[in-house]
This record gives sequence, structure tokens and C-alpha cells, in this order.
Amino acid sequence: MVLAATLLCGQALATHTLNIYFDTSAYRQNVWIVIKGPFTGSYNGTAINVLANNNSAGIALVADNIPLVVTNADSSAIFVCYDNPSSFPSSGEPYYFNSPLRYQPFELTMTGISSDNGNLTAINYFTAPLAIASYQNDPIAQPGQTPLQHIGWKAGAGVIASWFSSPAINASNAAVTANGKIIRYIGPSSYDPNNADLPNPWPSFLPYTQAINSASTTFNLNNSVQYNLSNGTNVFHLDLTVSATPNGSPSGYGSLSAQGSITVSILNSQAAPTVYSNVAVSVPASTPASFNAVIYGGNNIDYTEHTTFPDHALGYATITGVTDFKTYVGNHYTTQSGDPYMPYTQFMDFIFGELATSLLGGFVLSPYGSQPSSSWWTLGKAFSLVQSNPNYYNKYANVVYTLSNNEVYSTSYTDRFGKVSINSVEYGGASVNSWVVGIGAPLPAGLANAPQDLLLLNEH
Repeated sequence: MVLAATLLCGQALATHTLNIYFDTSAYRQNVWIVIKGPFTGSYNGTAINVLANNNSAGIALVADNIPLVVTNADSSAIFVCYDNPSSFPSSGEPYYFNSPLRYQPFELTMTGISSDNGNLTAINYFTAPLAIASYQNDPIAQPGQTPLQHIGWKAGAGVIASWFSSPAINASNAAVTANGKIIRYIGPSSYDPNNADLPNPWPSFLPYTQAINSASTTFNLNNSVQYNLSNGTNVFHLDLTVSATPNGSPSGYGSLSAQGSITVSILNSQAAPTVYSNVAVSVPASTPASFNAVIYGGNNIDYTEHTTFPDHALGYATITGVTDFKTYVGNHYTTQSGDPYMPYTQFMDFIFGELATSLLGGFVLSPYGSQPSSSWWTLGKAFSLVQSNPNYYNKYANVVYTLSNNEVYSTSYTDRFGKVSINSVEYGGASVNSWVVGIGAPLPAGLANAPQDLLLLNEH
């Protein structure tokens, strides 16, 4: 399996605009949006221009047939707010661990490139189910069209809440309340391992990795990514064997250790591949909170060039033996950003993602555990669908994955399970004229045992 990297871009089209309609038929109460820039466009005749990393003021939605017109958005976010967002900060988000404001974002890039897209995300938290459908023609002017694409939750907030509150998951310690009612569930990757006052309430992965050691099991990270460099299209191939350390290990019982290689080849070239054969990854278990943050894909851990770890580090997890590989990338990468080693940095992220997802998705010690990691991503199933032990996968992500059919981001690595984005410029040769965003009723909600379909899922 070869994953195409973000540096392999689509083609720029003629000036493109995207109309985003908001279908509130499933929630007939006040709704606002806040837009994170960079963004240019308009709503209801009023121009909107938001600088990068800034937020717009709250915009009240006035009618389902009035679109948000997008002329440019680059890694932007649109927060659907169910309470007046007058307290929404001018940058960033409210402190969602205790904010009473109910909101749920979706993400959007629309710069006119054919590969531009957006997505629904619940990685950090869940408050409300959303859905997005795309259309070649304006669905208000030409109703009854078949969507080009569709993504979204397959259940309402009551069903979702019932899963989170079930004894098998029991997310009560990850719940945020307002007026005595649950309005948000916090995902496990949101917790800062360095904040002892707010420990991660989600299960540790150490019992899982300790069981891997007890079973004398190893697993294989084997996958490839393509990058366009100055000397051609490069294929970076990863091949690592991973094991977990025994009790009494200096790095802690259940630490992860991987050894292997990175092989670089150039498509359509007669040059022999270059093999970097001393690659090693270490995720020590000596500090459980940090160990779990690496596996959960913690948002509060940054890449660092640290003197203690001369090659690469993610928090306190390290990759060594990649100095020559980094030099190679730097020699053949024409800088397109502030990072002169961007393909290298992205491939290090890819390695950590490959390792983390093997555990997050429950593949190790499953019936598929002996397969290389690239095979896992083509199974079409993950979490409870591959792993019978509920302690051996990300329970939060399992809810999102299952109740959205993997159409909402459940972890930072959801792409490995299949395409979860929705195109914003072009799809299948057709121009994308419009999106319709289905606004589902938010938490709090009464618990429900049967699926509650969003009206958008049935009507569009």
C-alpha cells in the first residue's frame, strides 16, 4: 500500500467558489457559526475576511436557503454553535474541558486546487452529529439531485450518548456538564500528559503492550509513502519489527521498541534503492501518561529537535538512525514552507502514526496481527470489529468509527481506515458547486437504544 503524501497536489482550476448551505430541519432552534481563518467569502450579503488563526465573530444562520459563500479557505474550520458564541475567543477555541458553549467543528480547504477537501472531526470532543453532502449544481435551485459525496454520523446524539455512557465504555469521567447535563465528551488525545490536575480518564495502553510481551509477539510496520522531490517521485518504504519490553526493563514494562529500515527508491529510475538500515523507534513506558499520549496521538506533544535525541523525537518517544535519511531529503527538497525538511518531518509523523494505529485500532493480538500493517488498512474494519478484547483498542474512537461508518475523524490517523474527506472543488471530473451541512441536535440528549437518523441522511 502506497499512501500519497500531501506534497503531491492536484491541479489549480479556474476561480472557484463553494456554496455551503446549512440544513437545520433536524434542529429548529438558533444556530450560529464561527469561522477560523484564513477565510474569505460572504454570508447573506455581508463580506467575511478572516486572517489566519483568527476567528470571526459569531454569525447567526438566518435561513436554510442562504449559503455561506466561500472564495478561499486554507485549513480553515467552521464551528457550528448551538449557543450564542459571543464568548468565543478571537483565536483558538473555548477551553472545552469546562466551557458551557456547545459547538462542533468541521474543517475546510477550498483554494481552487482540484484535490481540496474538508472533513468532519470528533477527535478532540463530541457535542453534536453533523453531516455533509456535496453537489455538482446548486441544490436549492435544482432540488432532487444525487449527491456527489456524502459523509456524516449515522445516529443522533441520544444513541451516541448511550454508547458513551454504557458500562463497557463508561465515559462519565470524560464528560463535560452544564446545568447538570452532559454537553460534551472529551476524546483521549485532548489530554496533556504534563497536566497532573487533569489526568486522562481513558484506559491506559500499557496492559495491552504488556500482554504483547507476555505473548512473545512481534508485529510488522510495513508501508510506503510517495513524495515529489527535485530528483523525481520518491517512494519512502518503512519496514520495522516491533516488540514490547518485559517486566524489569529499564524503560518500563510494556515499552515499545522497533528496529528496521527505511528504503528510498525513485519511480521510473534505474538507480538502486538506498537503504537506511539502522532505524529504531522507542516509546518508553517509564512515564505512563506520556506513553499513552504518544499512542493516543496527543495534540499537546510537539516534534522537537532535542540534543538528547539527535535524530527525531515526539515528546519523549524517539526515532534514531535517520540522520542520513534527513540529509538526503534536505538535499532534494525544494523548500515550499518554513520547514526545509518537510517530507522528512511528515514521514516521521507517518512512522509514529503507523505504530500508534496498530494499537489504537486493536490489530495486534487480533486474528490479523501477523499481517503487515499495510494489510490492516485495507480490511475495511477496525477496533471492535477486529479485536474481541475491549481493553485492546481506543474505546472513544470505536464509538465515532462505528456510529459514523468511519465518515468522521475519530483519531488523527483515521485516513488509514479509508477516505473520510469530502471534496470541495472537484470530484470524479465534476465541479463541486455546493455543500449541504446537516445540523443534528446536540447534547444533552435523552439516551436512546435505536438509531436516530439525521434527516439529512434520508432527504439528500
